Amino acid sequence: KKQNQFEVIGFSQSYNDDGCRHMTKHQFNAAKEAFEQALQMDPNYHVPHSNLAMLHCQIGDLNSAFNHLTASESITNQCAYTHCIKGIANFKKDNLDESIRNLQQSIKLNPKESIFYIMLGDLYFKKRQVELAQSNWKKAFNAPDTLYLLQQRHRHYHFDEISTDYWTIPTHLCQR
Repeated sequence: KKQNQFEVIGFSQSYNDDGCRHMTKHQFNAAKEAFEQALQMDPNYHVPHSNLAMLHCQIGDLNSAFNHLTASESITNQCAYTHCIKGIANFKKDNLDESIRNLQQSIKLNPKESIFYIMLGDLYFKKRQVELAQSNWKKAFNAPDTLYLLQQRHRHYHFDEISTDYWTIPTHLCQR
């Protein structure tokens, strides 16, 4: 361990970034190891806990996901992305109402993040509350980052097949 607090924070963020790179490549064991190293460097850094929660959601270990979310929230409850990940975990538990509350909290903390509106719209659509779904999707589509987000998310469709389904089916607009 480094003695200088700035060095500790830098190393912790570096390990966390490595974990994120591994997550995008679906290298979950390497990602988990990197996030755990980040926590060893700085146990008060909440982001690796949130990322470990997302990793555990991806592999279907919801108990571990909620444990890491609790740890992250014990450090700070002002992170919109932690609430978003909690919403994803609740969605995977088929708890749509709690998932909606989590995403509403994410929007309250960061109202400019369009992915939160897209996900909230998807949840309302799943509950057959179409007007609320459309209202949230419109809020998302008014944000300048949405088009880029959708293009990045669905880029693989351009190469695999010619289809407009990914533009029109709401379930394709949200990571699940």
